[in-house]
Amino acid sequence: MNASPTTPLHPWTFDELVREGVALIPAHAPAWTDHNPSDPGITLVELLAFFAEAFVYRLSRVTPEARLEFLRLLRGAHWSGWRNLQGASGAVIDAAVDQAVRELGQCECAITVSDFEALAMEAARDALGPASPVQARCFAGVDLERAMDSARMPDTRAHVTVVVLPREELDAEAIARLCAQVRERLAPRCLLTTRLHVVGPLYLHLGFGARIALCPGADRRQVHAAIDANLQQRVGSWGGEARAAAADVSSSTTLIRVGDITGVIDGTEGVDYVEDVFVSTLGTRAAGPSDASARVGVQVGIHSTPGVDARLGVTTPTGAQRLQRDDAGRLAAILLQPWEVARLQMAPESLAWIDAQAPGTDPASGEASDEA
Repeated sequence: MNASPTTPLHPWTFDELVREGVALIPAHAPAWTDHNPSDPGITLVELLAFFAEAFVYRLSRVTPEARLEFLRLLRGAHWSGWRNLQGASGAVIDAAVDQAVRELGQCECAITVSDFEALAMEAARDALGPASPVQARCFAGVDLERAMDSARMPDTRAHVTVVVLPREELDAEAIARLCAQVRERLAPRCLLTTRLHVVGPLYLHLGFGARIALCPGADRRQVHAAIDANLQQRVGSWGGEARAAAADVSSSTTLIRVGDITGVIDGTEGVDYVEDVFVSTLGTRAAGPSDASARVGVQVGIHSTPGVDARLGVTTPTGAQRLQRDDAGRLAAILLQPWEVARLQMAPESLAWIDAQAPGTDPASGEASDEA
């Protein structure tokens, strides 16, 4: 309960405090039956009530001068601004005290993961401007400047990596400049033994294939663009709904489940149904139709031709262990390292479009119409 300098913090008087204390005696000391003023115990109750009333009276009447002295203690002996507040009202001094407390509560040293992230985002915003949203993630015991794969990562217990991710994609030079500015701000605030690394976004590009049936009148290009946008919004960022929901709490990795991908595609406007969703390309950079190094190997249940649209195995640096399969050998999920950001799109060369059946066509024939 907040009180003004003229309003008591508690309305109880001496007599009310004594009555409350005597009323509690039967509950805590049933053998104490003499409640007359001559009883020594009642004298103690009255003494405690007297001091309680006096303390509450003093507590609710803290003067502006006392608040100003408290503010001087917060600011330190070197602070001379207290002279400008002499004679000010209690509300003005209270506002100055609140401001001092907020300034003292600001993070100055980077110790915990949240400290690194808060300071990194502050530095990145200063470098990019308030109109450019940015995120930051900190990973203790990781050196992402030397190794991207935790399975091959050396002993890095003293290392801390901060990944800076602007919402708008920047070129390599701009990212390098931003990381240097963030590191310059963070380095003086780290503990003596900390080995700090600041890197830009680490993308994992995933190209998907599928058989997609269109609704009548739907345009292939518009549906394709809408699917890519929905995939990126739902799965392809640190704030994505599917990434947050698919976090594997038993490890530091994240799973992008094929079922989630299927649901996003199926929920896109213009899509009637989708089937046979699979990963066609996988790499740390965007793969074009002629980029054979990013093609995923032959997969169970997926029609592919080795050397044309697939390879016999996966030997890319991203690793075959990223593809998690079920007991039947079908792809179930794609594993992401916690510092990676997924870039998802439907690979045009891996899509099979099933257009709406023309009037009079037998749906059971399974023949796709050329009209779209």
